[in-house]
Amino acid sequence: MDTIKKRSIKPRWETIAVFVLPMLLSLGMGFAYINTQMVGLYGGDSGGLVAASYRFGIPHPPGYPIYTLLSAIISHLLTFGTIAWRVGLMSSIPMAISLYFLWKSAWQLTKNMLWSSIGVILYGIVFPVWLHAIGQEVFGLFALFSSLLFYLSLRWFEEKKEWQLLSLSFFFGLALTHHHLIVLSLSSFLVIVYQYRNQYIRQIQKNWLYCALLFCLGLTPYIYAPIVSFSHTILEPGNASTIPGFFQLVTRASYGTFRAASNLSVSLIDRLLNIYTLLQFSFRDFTLLGWVGIVIGVFSLRKTNKQTYFFLIINGFLWLFYYFYAGFPLLLNYHMGTVERFVIVPYQTLVLLFIVGCTRVDRIIQLKFTNNTFMKSAGLIVLSAIVIGWFACLAFFYIPALGYLHSNRSMEQLGADLDASIPQRSIVFLYADTTAYAFDYYYYVLGKRQDVLFIRLESLTDRVYRERIAKQYPELVLPLYDETKAPGFYIAEFFTKNLQQHTIVTDEPQEWLSGVWVPHGLLYVYAPDQSFVAPIPIIEEKNTYLWNQFAPDPQLRKYQKQLLLLSDILRVYAQRRLSFALYVVEHNGTEVVLTDAFTKALSEEISVIPEAYVNVIYTLLDKKNCTLAQQFLERVYEKWGSDYIVLSGYHRFVDKCNTNDETIRTRDAMYHKRNPSDSLLSK
Repeated sequence: MDTIKKRSIKPRWETIAVFVLPMLLSLGMGFAYINTQMVGLYGGDSGGLVAASYRFGIPHPPGYPIYTLLSAIISHLLTFGTIAWRVGLMSSIPMAISLYFLWKSAWQLTKNMLWSSIGVILYGIVFPVWLHAIGQEVFGLFALFSSLLFYLSLRWFEEKKEWQLLSLSFFFGLALTHHHLIVLSLSSFLVIVYQYRNQYIRQIQKNWLYCALLFCLGLTPYIYAPIVSFSHTILEPGNASTIPGFFQLVTRASYGTFRAASNLSVSLIDRLLNIYTLLQFSFRDFTLLGWVGIVIGVFSLRKTNKQTYFFLIINGFLWLFYYFYAGFPLLLNYHMGTVERFVIVPYQTLVLLFIVGCTRVDRIIQLKFTNNTFMKSAGLIVLSAIVIGWFACLAFFYIPALGYLHSNRSMEQLGADLDASIPQRSIVFLYADTTAYAFDYYYYVLGKRQDVLFIRLESLTDRVYRERIAKQYPELVLPLYDETKAPGFYIAEFFTKNLQQHTIVTDEPQEWLSGVWVPHGLLYVYAPDQSFVAPIPIIEEKNTYLWNQFAPDPQLRKYQKQLLLLSDILRVYAQRRLSFALYVVEHNGTEVVLTDAFTKALSEEISVIPEAYVNVIYTLLDKKNCTLAQQFLERVYEKWGSDYIVLSGYHRFVDKCNTNDETIRTRDAMYHKRNPSDSLLSK
């Protein structure tokens, strides 16, 4: 009996190390995160999150109340650093703390300090993790809740103590007030509890009431949403002061709850591509070596700890299903960056499996050289060196991009360029995330352009929103809303009533409205009809003047493949230049201005989609400007090569210009090989 007791008592040094080592690791990585933290915005939702936090508003669903409230407090309490940097602490600090609980989970599984430390450090330096630890996003806090719940679950599965069950109840509720996807962790936990119910049923029956009360207590931060809503803030996506509005916010119903967006039509192929993209990111970040360790970890855990094995596998499959169901679009860098954010939590599962796999290989080496201490030590050193060296090389590839981010203010520059594109006393409504969130920060946080009436056009038909903007902008004319008519009639009347006093500008022309949208820098100005539009030379002169002021950071192109969300800024500039080029073509403008706009748009473009460029060429061909169309076709071909859309441009060129140019004919023939039906129809 005494022998068994002695074996169960941990050495004092081990008890201290298990507490101190993960804490030192967490502090070290936290120091690294804070020292590389961005002073500007990263892109994506960051501008909207910072604006909503700083102005005590509510960001887009599900509202992130605990994140928003804590960010608001930090941004007002601290007196140093930019507002963006202060809110960024709600990413760097939670992400660093998440490493502590991840280490504890790894130790719980392997009882190996070395591989727990190596694995968790590798997770901490994986590019998406570091990237979203230094920007302004909700995923640092999400990672903290996920790692904490995973650690508590493992402890309870093994030790079955009441305080662990009660803690899980509270933190599951609290985590749900931050991010709705915590239900994936909750679901995998409940599946295991049900599967092994005989082990837990007595304790759950005894404590079910306390568990329910603690879970509800964890949900209390959601009170923030209706309280803020009662203050009539304009920074709210709905009306959380009412019961239907509150549930629409927390369930993310307007977005489709677990879908990327409610208005997307996603095919089976698109959904499978989402899973493929997740796997691509994981192979990029963990490499083949990392995946070998993960696979070994899966088989090892299945042998040694089936309960934890099922817990991890169920969690992994739920994330795969989420990627399949969400249906993220994958056309632009921005879309890829949106997908990349969500890998941070499933990576925790992968890194734990990787640690288990490395520990297994380590033990095999130890057993093989049981009587040879030198070989055991050498084997361990070589294995550690290979893993650390491989991942260090990977991290080194991303270090320049992270260093570039630290002082980058491209989103603020975009806000300033949007400012230059807005005439005095304008009504502004923005749709695209990159432009809308950049201007959110510029307008609500930096306090610039307060002469502008910044509204959400899509919310004008909502009574509560109309009441709030009427209070915010008393000079705005809001017609009476007639519920018997379609919403478009109200918006058209709103335009008519306010055009006498204000210019109306947007980033995305509403073509369904009768009228004309004229390029004005990065935005478009609305005119009721062509008679209100200035002659083309004046429009060319004004836009040329504006574009000469704009200064997107040229260094951003260098890091466009790493900084997916931020690099969407380049797409915005390219797209607006193209719109200006198309307008010049349609209105018979100057070829010099057109060529300059088209060429610079081509140099800034980062998308792999050439359609917008070919549309300009099609318009040139319709106007029989074959010389310029051919020049533009050659430049598009240089960038995209034998893309089907580019070849279709050559096919159109042959039809319109009757060319004898051998190069054009050759590329037209390439088009016919891809689309032989065209040649049959032409006969």
